[in-house]
Amino acid sequence: MNRIGIDLGGTKIEAAVLGRSGDMLWSERVATPKGDYVGTLQAISGLVERAKKISGEVVSSEELKEQVKIKKREDMLIPLEDYVKSGIYLGTKVVTPDMKPFVY
Repeated sequence: MNRIGIDLGGTKIEAAVLGRSGDMLWSERVATPKGDYVGTLQAISGLVERAKKISGEVVSSEELKEQVKIKKREDMLIPLEDYVKSGIYLGTKVVTPDMKPFVY
């Protein structure tokens, strides 16, 4: 079950939808109306309504990752497995420390 959180501050109001594991699935920020109590309540209400709508539409982050993987596989010109098997090397002779986590 997703959770909705509201952060009311002096300069901004932010709503967020959190997944089961606490990961942020959606957030939106608006300015806090200065000296306008009714405007502040309306801003919060609008954010909560959008968060509720999004919360019902949002799938878990794991489901979303799987959907992206499937979509990417469908968009490839050749099957992913064939691409990986070919062992094509596109790269550089210099590996910087920032690159190391991504080089195998």
